[in-house]
Amino acid sequence: MRRFMVAVALVVVMNVPCYAGLRVVGEAGFREYDPANFPPDKKLSYKTMKSRCTRCHSLDRVVQAIGTGIAPDSWMPFDQNSARAYGESRMRKANESMSPAEIQSIVDLMQWLITAEREKYLPQGDD
Repeated sequence: MRRFMVAVALVVVMNVPCYAGLRVVGEAGFREYDPANFPPDKKLSYKTMKSRCTRCHSLDRVVQAIGTGIAPDSWMPFDQNSARAYGESRMRKANESMSPAEIQSIVDLMQWLITAEREKYLPQGDD
């Protein structure tokens, strides 16, 4: 009976879906997200973020802020509200090179990444 219960427990554990957090690639200082498991709209936003935001800073800053919940420059908490406030401040800049739609897309992506990091709900790919 004991062997049967152990076998049942193993079957249950092995059939539970596996979830992974955000996949990060690169070395310290040069890290970025692997968007392979992102939904299509988030992949497009990530491409925009990668091309536009890296004009001023590396994606490592984004990875660090989202992964730790602390903004690396200010040492202030980095959460959903911080991501929104950052986007709003970018929209107010007179010489901003990004459109409001691009900024909103990136803010939505950062908020999604924050949620994914906190809840670890991204399913692993079946590639």
